[in-house]
This record gives sequence, C-alpha cells and structure tokens, in this order.
Amino acid sequence: TMPPHRRASSPLPCARARTVAVVIALACVARAAPVARAYSSRAGSCEHAAVSHGPEGPTAGAGAYALRLGAPGVNVPGATVAVELRGARAFKGFLIRPVRADTDEALGAWGAAMPTGATTHGECPMFATHTSWHQRGVTSTVMPWIVPTLAKGETVRFEVTVVESYSRWFSFETTFMSGASEGAGDASVMFDPERAPAVDGEARAPDGSRAETGRFGGGNGGGGLAPGSGGVKADAAAEETLSNARFVHGVLMGLAWLIVSPGASLLARYGRRFDQWWFKAHLNAQCAAVALTALSAYLIIHVRGWEKPWGPHGRYGMMVLVVGTIQVYGGVSRKSIPRPAFKIWHRVLGVGTGALAAYNCNIGANMLARMEGMDPSSVANGAPRIVKLLVLVILGTGVMLERQRRVAFGRLKSVKSMV
Repeated sequence: TMPPHRRASSPLPCARARTVAVVIALACVARAAPVARAYSSRAGSCEHAAVSHGPEGPTAGAGAYALRLGAPGVNVPGATVAVELRGARAFKGFLIRPVRADTDEALGAWGAAMPTGATTHGECPMFATHTSWHQRGVTSTVMPWIVPTLAKGETVRFEVTVVESYSRWFSFETTFMSGASEGAGDASVMFDPERAPAVDGEARAPDGSRAETGRFGGGNGGGGLAPGSGGVKADAAAEETLSNARFVHGVLMGLAWLIVSPGASLLARYGRRFDQWWFKAHLNAQCAAVALTALSAYLIIHVRGWEKPWGPHGRYGMMVLVVGTIQVYGGVSRKSIPRPAFKIWHRVLGVGTGALAAYNCNIGANMLARMEGMDPSSVANGAPRIVKLLVLVILGTGVMLERQRRVAFGRLKSVKSMV
C-alpha cells in the first residue's frame, strides 16, 4: 500500500490542475471580455442599411413603411417641419439620415424636443434614431426637423433604415426637391399636440412659419394621441418600468453569479473542515443562485416582451440557467452517481458555468451602461467596472485560499514524513 505521506500529497497535482483552470477562466473574463454591442436604445451604426443582426442584408423594398414630410417641406429654410415615419406594421428601431442627394452631406438639424421613442444619434447628431422605449413597437413616429438653406433644384434624400424585428428589417430612400411641388411636403402630416416640439428655442423661417400643430392624419387613418389622453405619461411610465427592470435584472444576476455562487464554490473547496455544515451551505447557496437566475430572467423577459428574439446575452443566460439546474440536481442526487464520475463532471461543469456566468455578467453590464448610461451621472456607467472588480476579488480570493491550502498540505507532508 501507499505510505501515508504519499496519500496525503497525492491530491496536489489534481489541485494544481484545477487551480490553473480556474485562474485561466477567470482571467479571461476579467481581461478579455469584450464590450457588448447592444443597440436597443439606438441604431448601432451611423451608416445607412448597416443593421448588424438578422439576415446579411435588408428585406427587399420598403416593406409596409413610408416616410413623409409635413408642410412647408424643404421650400422654407429654417422652418421646423414634421417628419413622419409610418408603417402598416409596428417597428422597433430606425435610423433616418437627411443628406444632400449629390454629395451625401448631412443636412438640416433635428429639433430639441423629440417625441417619446425618438432621439438624435449620439455619434452622429444630424441623424435621428430610436430610444429603448421603441422596443415595444409603434406604427408611427413624428419628429421635428429644421430645414436647411437650399438652392432651388437641390434635392434632400432621406435614407431610412427600419427594424421590424430582430431578423427582419428594411431600407429605403425618399427624396424632396427644393422649389418644386414635390418638395412642398404634405399638409396632412402634423405634430400631435401631446408630442409637438416646444415653441421656445426652435428655429423658424424668417416669417415665423412652421409645420401646423394638430393631430397628424393621413396615411393609415391617424395614429396620433388625442389631447389629454395621457399617452405621453403612459409612454414615460413604460420606459421607466423597462429601465427599472434592467437594473433589477442586473443586480440579481450579479448577486447570484458574482457573490453567492462563487462563495458557495469556494466554501466547497476550502471550507470542508467545517464538516457539520459546509455541504448544506454549498447546496443551499447554489440553489439560491439558480432561483435568482430564473426570477431575474422571468422579470426582464416579461417586461420587455416574450416575442422579442434573444441575443447572445440571453442565450448565454439560458445556458447558465440550464447547466446550473443540472448542477443542483447532481448535488441532490450525488449518492446515486458513482463518486469518481460525479467529482469529475461536477467540478468541470461548476468551473465552466461560473466562467460563462461571469462572462455574461460582463456582457450584461456593458449593455446596461449603453442603454441606461446616457446621463454621465447614472450608476449604470459604473456597472462594467463593478463586474470586473468582483471577478478580480473572486480570482484573488481563490488564489489566496489555494496558497494557504498548499501550505497546509506541505506541513502535513513534512509532519508525516517525520513519523
């Protein structure tokens, strides 16, 4: 039989291999996790027809969508006119680029008081795009656009990209010629009184003319909000609900996979000297992490809509939930599984699940910062740094405890070799 000191020292090679695997996995998360490109709060590019998800190119044609310009169109420099994007089907994202037809130079400016669901693009403010509220889907958006000074005969081209769903989007162009009848706009396109831009501070034509204010009609028979309907308040409340759900989802996921689950794993490896309670604490903590994951996933999916396709963040999250559930089931049923096989797959799945969860938390933190961090003072801007800090704390704690464990094994080996 193997001498006692040999038996005591035999776990070291396996322990060393597991430590290296954990260090590599966590280091990759801490150092190499990329910034997530999540654009549900705006278009991801300033280029026309540059949607990065779904099919490789747009669905042919303009689909059921059209862009119309309110009176006086492009014929009155400095006037604030209504630009309406309307569809027979709801759309969830858009990018509108007004450019000079012959040079592609950006033209005009968007009014300061954009309607709910619309804003200027942060990287190219001459273009209009959607906000996160737009994910719920709308059939029309009317925005204020300030007409530039144009020579007679010059043409403005509105390049429009419309996202109907994650996998279906369209791109089309609409042109208006200055000084021509087709450049005069459509008098039926009007601002809704609940969403009309503010009068103060808006650019106007020399004679003070601007697009008429009232319910916008035409097209598919209206679609504006009646005065006093409370539609703007409802829109704001829905957007605030979605924003709050994102924060709660992020906090719960961070708590589950950056505090509770890593703590339970460290306890299972380094807390075995507390024989009376370490396993129950480990199992209960991992059950809590899986339960928090399920609750958090249900919350965000319910608020944003069950019909919306999942991106990488959602798919990774589902993988973590499924494998985490398998891990919990394995822990409960461990006595019915051969011990050597259980130890191998339980540890491999545990390390893999923890690394994937930390990586996905980093993706989610960057998404939160991009969606909710438009205000520089928002706490969402610090989410990526918080995630990386917690990962480094986990990594540092694991290295420190593993070093102490090896020292203890070394002392035990020395004592037994003297016996």
